[in-house]
Amino acid sequence: MKIICECVAILALACFGLPSIVAIEEQPRSLRSAHAIFSEEFFECVLFEIHALMIKPGDPGIHRLTCMADDHSTYRVKNVPDNFFEAPMVSGITRIRVLTSAVSQAEYNVDVAEGNGTVIDNPRADVGRYTKTKKSARLALIVRVFDSNNIGPSVSQAYLSTKIFGTGGTDLYNLASGYDTISGGMTTFAPGSFATSNNGVMDLTLEQPINISTDTAYDIEPMATSALNNLPNWDWDLIDHVMFVLSATIDFLDAAGFAQLPGDISVYHEEWAAIYIVQMHEMGHNLGMHHSGLGTDLVNDQYEDPTCWMGAHVFEDEGPASTFNGAKSWEFGWYNSHHVEIDPNGASADLKLIGINDYLNNERTSDHTTVVKINGDSETLYMLYNKKEGINSGTDGYGDHVTIVHNPGVLQISWFRAGLDAGDIYEAANFRDGKKLVVEVCEMASGTPDIARTIVYLDTVNNISCDDTSPQTSPSKSPQTSPIFDDDSSCMDSLYFLEKYNAKKKTLVVKECSWLENNPKKIGKYCKKKVKYARDENTGVVYKPPHDACPLLCHLCDHFYEEPKFKFFWKYKKQKSVLKNCTWLGRQKKSKMSKICSSLNTDGIYPFAAEICPTTCFYLIE
Repeated sequence: MKIICECVAILALACFGLPSIVAIEEQPRSLRSAHAIFSEEFFECVLFEIHALMIKPGDPGIHRLTCMADDHSTYRVKNVPDNFFEAPMVSGITRIRVLTSAVSQAEYNVDVAEGNGTVIDNPRADVGRYTKTKKSARLALIVRVFDSNNIGPSVSQAYLSTKIFGTGGTDLYNLASGYDTISGGMTTFAPGSFATSNNGVMDLTLEQPINISTDTAYDIEPMATSALNNLPNWDWDLIDHVMFVLSATIDFLDAAGFAQLPGDISVYHEEWAAIYIVQMHEMGHNLGMHHSGLGTDLVNDQYEDPTCWMGAHVFEDEGPASTFNGAKSWEFGWYNSHHVEIDPNGASADLKLIGINDYLNNERTSDHTTVVKINGDSETLYMLYNKKEGINSGTDGYGDHVTIVHNPGVLQISWFRAGLDAGDIYEAANFRDGKKLVVEVCEMASGTPDIARTIVYLDTVNNISCDDTSPQTSPSKSPQTSPIFDDDSSCMDSLYFLEKYNAKKKTLVVKECSWLENNPKKIGKYCKKKVKYARDENTGVVYKPPHDACPLLCHLCDHFYEEPKFKFFWKYKKQKSVLKNCTWLGRQKKSKMSKICSSLNTDGIYPFAAEICPTTCFYLIE
């Protein structure tokens, strides 16, 4: 029997660690046409992290910072002071204001040196631009970029359309088929259309020549975005993703491609644009997924999780067939009808884990679980059965193991903790209230579906054994809404909601969502005013208020909707849950608010702040 022990404090800095910013040597360029945005004394833009997928194994990667103006023009950010961010920057959300004199239209950069600018909280942030990353049916446009001397990619439009969208049905592993398959049809990519595009691919000519000896791919992206903006009738709202493809003569600094996290722009080396992992990985960034690491080096190990598209994989044209790890799968919400969230201090769990392939093939019942979230005091763990079959038959590591990863917060790197075979045990000291968490894989049984029976408990609090025939009640399987996708195809009503709860007597009254549907005059009041969550002490089932249990009925499938009195779990004090509401959160200092919003910890009953108060958290509006 193998026992794997971890200290929960390891890698804690990953929660708030900012990516390193690599300076880019600036080169003069011809002036673009002036933007109206520069008519004022100040210039505002939203910061985005840019993450590259490196070709060489073990390369620490390239992470840069860009800023997007309200007209969608992008600028490289340079000279960032050490004290510029009072609170952790949130990519795609944090907005800055700088002097117009610090912005170079000719060189596509924003200089935020001391005294040039500041971080602001501004409700004028383009909410529509960022919320569109939650759509399920998505349109992508591939753009072959040529300079004024006709330097551009040699691969044809037809080739790119086939390799990225599967046009013609001759390419099995591509962006469109990959996300469609592993999401069970909940996230799809189709060819976008504009002007002279053909099957989702168009050509774009820059206004200036490219200097092969000095201009890198990171220099060319702002040029291409500007040229796109200048096209007659171009509208970013009609396309979800733009995928720029550049000539092989352009220096990518040993990267296959790079993308905004999150966002709608990605850039590809023409020789790597057809490779499956490059497409899945970079689009994963656009959809809000950071890297998946394994190890203790926060920089060099962040690509090393072999179980996830955001980690370590092989560069192949066709395949491999693989999926995302537990943390990413939970965030996407594709398998959320069989998600389980555990508060190990409240109850132990005896789970029948099944693989994603069996889940999508409908080989499941209410007894089965796909992804498990385990809430601790200083870290949150995610667990799934990494069954190596079907759509996951090519997983690069820990196939047929129960895998455990830690995710420190929204838009953060997840970290692989363990891969457990039958009989293996994972232990995490000081996980909850100073007690040790224990996860043990009791057995793995083949069948329809294949099952990995796994128990979870807090040592000396609610110990159970693989030999127990009557384990404690497993946590409730209520669909978990995803912070990434938001439309009626992924928004579901549960059967029951909590109407009343008496904390002293520990009694509760639950009703079906259909009851509320039959009493339409109560919908408005119930959906906005009832905010309590509660666990049935007899069954262990957690019941939710109407806004969370019946979102379709309440017309609250927009994950950026919140009410001032919606409650979330903040922290434990004297072993009791401290609950706060969105109004209280919005009144906190920015540094405190950012720390609370970055936490994914819950008490197993009330959700975390970013789920309950998304507008307050993601836009930091005071």
